[in-house]
Amino acid sequence: LESSLNSVQKLIEVTEVKDADNFNYEQTQIIFFENTDEINNIAQQIQKELGAGVIKYSDSNPDNVKISVILGKDYIAK
Repeated sequence: LESSLNSVQKLIEVTEVKDADNFNYEQTQIIFFENTDEINNIAQQIQKELGAGVIKYSDSNPDNVKISVILGKDYIAK
């Protein structure tokens, strides 16, 4: 994800990879924590690159990041 989205310019930096709180996510979750056009655009690019997921906003940001992605059962690795 990082290498494909940064091919033209640096858009994202993956800072942490860890297991989700459970493994029952039917849909991939792309959660953004800053409600700006730039962050929303990056979330849409992530969704397009993954070929799955729903985008939603949250004001609860325990990891102190701009976007968090939780892979669900709808994601098929390429």
